[in-house]
Amino acid sequence: MVLMVKVALLYWREDPAGRGISVAIRDLLNEYGELSGKVSLVELGKNPLTITQDDVDSLGINIDSHIVVLSKHSSESGRPSLTVHPAGNPGNDAALGGSPRRLSYSTPLLMKLLLSMLFKKVSGSDITGFYVGLEATHHGPTDLDNPLCFIEIGSTPEMWVRVDLHRLVGEAVMGALNDFLSISEQSCVVVASFGENHYPARLTRRVIESNICVSHIIARYALKNLDEGIVQQALTKSVPPASMVFIEKNSVSRASENVILAKAKELGIKIEYY
Repeated sequence: MVLMVKVALLYWREDPAGRGISVAIRDLLNEYGELSGKVSLVELGKNPLTITQDDVDSLGINIDSHIVVLSKHSSESGRPSLTVHPAGNPGNDAALGGSPRRLSYSTPLLMKLLLSMLFKKVSGSDITGFYVGLEATHHGPTDLDNPLCFIEIGSTPEMWVRVDLHRLVGEAVMGALNDFLSISEQSCVVVASFGENHYPARLTRRVIESNICVSHIIARYALKNLDEGIVQQALTKSVPPASMVFIEKNSVSRASENVILAKAKELGIKIEYY
């Protein structure tokens, strides 16, 4: 059976953060009756970083559906975080799922709405000390035809099981979906960003405070692997594709800049430095 939903929310049963967010969302579904038939919660039996198009098809998810993965976030620093990001491997390493040098299709407007709603929910709560923002494009899956993003709770096991964080993220997801599914046309300028670090605070502020949204974020550490193929994917693998490029001038080398400029010129895409 094909699920004729507009958004599929995926979570892995072995992931305490994703599972917890899904429980919160189930409790909230009755409050969002207008989303009935448009949103579906789907439990995965495998790590979402490794899912393939065959897996998505076997779950009955419509090819036109956007996918949001509800997930935990891990980091060596253990920094408390609530993040949103696109998926993909801009370098040669695919240890965390997907294929090397391949980016997933992303969903820029939905990521913007999820990020904005996270900010709103956190600012109205007593939760402090968290990084709330975007993350750079990283990890799998990379080979899906559906536009996809992750929303995550990080970065330690103690954070992953916090019911208050599950509820906050669940409320943010439902609020963002309510807005997303009521918008009749694309309402943000889609930007592919190059530079900054893995947690791009300046780009996050731009997305929150203006009408831009992002397709992919290629962090400074990934620029050493940059070629025309990666730039092409960053500009075209989103729904809709990017119409502008952001270059963080302090972290992009001249060689990388030339690769970006050449591809942007070929595709007729505007450049902005920040």
